[in-house]
Amino acid sequence: MHLRTAFRWRSDVQVLPKGANWAAGTAGLVCSTLVWAAVKRATQGMQPRLDLGGPVSAIPAERARAQTAVRAIIRAEVDLSFLGSRVRKVESHLLMTGSTGAIGRRWLPLLLAADESRHVTLLVRDPGAAFKHARVSVITGDVRTPQLSLDRAIWDSLANTITEIVHCAADIRFTRPIEDARVVNTAGTRTMLSLARQARRLKRFAHLSTTYIMGRDQGELPESQYRNSSGFVNTYEQAKYEAEGEAFAAMRDIPTAVFRLSSVASTQTNYFHQALRLIPRNPFPLMPGVADCRIDLISEAWAVGTLSRLFERHFRTGAVYHVCAGPRASIPVSNLLELAFAAMGGARRPAMVPLKDFERFTAHFLRNGEREAMKAILRSVSSFLPHLAIDQTFQNAATMALLKDDNIALCDSLEVVRGVLSLASTDMPIPASQSIR
Repeated sequence: MHLRTAFRWRSDVQVLPKGANWAAGTAGLVCSTLVWAAVKRATQGMQPRLDLGGPVSAIPAERARAQTAVRAIIRAEVDLSFLGSRVRKVESHLLMTGSTGAIGRRWLPLLLAADESRHVTLLVRDPGAAFKHARVSVITGDVRTPQLSLDRAIWDSLANTITEIVHCAADIRFTRPIEDARVVNTAGTRTMLSLARQARRLKRFAHLSTTYIMGRDQGELPESQYRNSSGFVNTYEQAKYEAEGEAFAAMRDIPTAVFRLSSVASTQTNYFHQALRLIPRNPFPLMPGVADCRIDLISEAWAVGTLSRLFERHFRTGAVYHVCAGPRASIPVSNLLELAFAAMGGARRPAMVPLKDFERFTAHFLRNGEREAMKAILRSVSSFLPHLAIDQTFQNAATMALLKDDNIALCDSLEVVRGVLSLASTDMPIPASQSIR
């Protein structure tokens, strides 16, 4: 008798199979012991789905025992949507976090299109929001918790089957206490690396990071490991910097590469849209800014397309890739402000001052100001506007050289800003940005 096995893991629900198809002539031999054997095979490298061939109507008792055994052992959804008489190994089994975020939701279809043998398992907190596809499985888990909140059997099966990991999950709220920001961004990365360390078939671990691990440092960010020396503008930057430390330390025994993104203009409104709307309507007499400092902004579509090419064609253990506009295609702060005021209007323009002067004003206002609403606005903008006064650029020559033959040109921040302003200048409300992607 031949068996085709592969479990579609579901830790959130217990769904009984609609039927169990058995190979002809073997009905009387099937029992829960056989199901347990199939489970053991699945945890030794088979695709996560249990599939047995043959008619089912003659063996209701055996079917019931199989259902009970599978549910008790792994709480799995057993997918019986296809038949087969030979054992089929998974060519590629990719585990992805952050698939519901701005980057992950657009990257996932490209991951599926790039390799027809690739099966993708999504780790999500809300299964209802997950992408639906024949080669996509969903498990409910949480990078904020030990072992991702997965049963040990599911954890072990992932470790035995996954060949690739794309780690996009992040808490992107800038004003979180550092302990809270670390839960997802740093400790969550550490947990994913722990799983990767046990994954005996793993070929690639893609860690998504940010160019803003540079924090308050001035100068150029190289396409390599970086040591911050001046601190950070917000806790998101600090937690992601610490997460990179975890990724670099793991490169000794895990095939890991780091992908740093600059500011991404989403098709959904986010903090950058809020910033561009606020600048011309700034209720304060000054704002941080230095005219010739540069702002690196890329479009969501360009970012995802570039990530896809780098991951599929140019992945190298230990590499650092900069997905950004870079020194040539980023935009000076003076140009950004001119465009913002032209598009948004504004009765008066606040004075642009060096960062130390803005922080002195902020400290005084928060200490002596009376209007709590104004204090809340000032605290919020202080978590990202300081970058308008920090002279920093992100090198991307090595990354773009890899993409030369892929016909991927630099992303022009000027054109991206114009697109963002067309959205930000509307009267549509700006919702809070998604907290965890």
